[in-house]
Amino acid sequence: MMTPAVSIVVLNYNTCNLLTACLQSIQKYVPDAEVMVVDNASTDDSVMAVKRDFPTVRLIANATNQGFARGMNVGLGLARAPVVLALNADTELLPGTLP
Repeated sequence: MMTPAVSIVVLNYNTCNLLTACLQSIQKYVPDAEVMVVDNASTDDSVMAVKRDFPTVRLIANATNQGFARGMNVGLGLARAPVVLALNADTELLPGTLP
């Protein structure tokens, strides 16, 4: 398996709609990125939406809310690329974000 040029780690907690928009922007502007969503025990439809709509995204579903730092560290520890972008779920990439 080839090492991706960039890994994107998205931390999420109960922001399904924002997460969906974030992942759509990543697919549009950085389609070759390794993408991981770390979900901090959401009670909304976030986990199901990732599984259903983004099958290439690696989903890490924490059993409890680990908070920002611990949750993000889970994803950062799994990233394989030499460049890692850490995002909150309310972030959307724009053209030229990652040249």
